[in-house]
Amino acid sequence: MGHFAHPNAADAARLAVCDMRGKKVLGLASGGGQQMPLLAAMGAAVTVLDYSKAQLQTERQLADHEGYAITIVRADMTQPLPFDDEAFDLIIQPVANCYIEEVLPLSRECARILKPGGRLLVGMDNGINYIVDDAHEEKNRPGSAI
Repeated sequence: MGHFAHPNAADAARLAVCDMRGKKVLGLASGGGQQMPLLAAMGAAVTVLDYSKAQLQTERQLADHEGYAITIVRADMTQPLPFDDEAFDLIIQPVANCYIEEVLPLSRECARILKPGGRLLVGMDNGINYIVDDAHEEKNRPGSAI
């Protein structure tokens, strides 16, 4: 099973400059074309899993336009993931944990599908996005009409 490591700046820096050629990467709940194009350009074999048909359609359109191969899987990340054990070198999960009630089962699934020594990079949302009223913010923006 994969192992989780405490993230730090040194780990992030190593990942940013590491050789991704041939590495198997999963974008977990990351459809939409934000992460996979860069990893594909670095030579990774990329797979994206998302539940949103619209996000996956955007991912497909971008891959077709830019000419890189991608495996696209529509699935619910709250269910067992449709991958073999030890299938990926890297899993990238941008801010999606805040949309599910139970994070532990997903973490266990990630550990299952990571190769030994694999990495899981998870974006976390601290909730600050949800305490600002957009209408209030716009009305009180400097230079806006009163």
